[in-house]
Amino acid sequence: ATRPMSRRFLRIDGAILFILVWTCVASSAVTTEDILRVSIGLEKKITNHVTAEFEAQSRYGNRYRDYDKSFAEFSLQLRHWKYLHFSPGFRYGSDEIGTFYRGSVAAIYGVSTKYIKPSIRLKYQYDDGENRASEKTIRSKITFGTSSKIPGSPYVYGEIFHTVSNRELIQDKYRIGTGFKVRFTSHQSLKLYGIYEKEIAGDGDIARIIGLKYEYEF
Repeated sequence: ATRPMSRRFLRIDGAILFILVWTCVASSAVTTEDILRVSIGLEKKITNHVTAEFEAQSRYGNRYRDYDKSFAEFSLQLRHWKYLHFSPGFRYGSDEIGTFYRGSVAAIYGVSTKYIKPSIRLKYQYDDGENRASEKTIRSKITFGTSSKIPGSPYVYGEIFHTVSNRELIQDKYRIGTGFKVRFTSHQSLKLYGIYEKEIAGDGDIARIIGLKYEYEF
């Protein structure tokens, strides 16, 4: 009479073991990477409607220990309307695979109140380079920023990436970010930010990003 009972327990133990193993396998399929971004940004107002921006950035992965990539990016802010402006940009850099570049254009619609500065950005970018396939991406971003009246000018945003493939939009990943700015002088500041990024397609990999950016305004 004890054999059926022991077999029953064996079946239960086997089911529990299967669930535990499957949970470990499923969780191991999702990788979480900690990334550090360090950059320097320069900004120069050319006219009342045109501002030039330059950024040099390096990225480190594997919990900030391993070098990943570096790039330089030049962009313009074209403000010919009160609430709507455009921003073309070009990025060139290198990583362990080779050199790469990105061309982009963005449209930003934003309003300003006494304390809050909400905005919507729609960006198209084209990425290509050595030993890699070209990629077209459309990015949709909503930001809730604050004015300089609030110390640190904190902000929060959400962004969704869509890959363009065979004239179809495929959801790729999303980002949630927040940050603030510490201003030393009227020309110099340090921006600190954090980003949570998760893939929608694929295994759902996660990236936790910390960034430091020194900014100088001419």
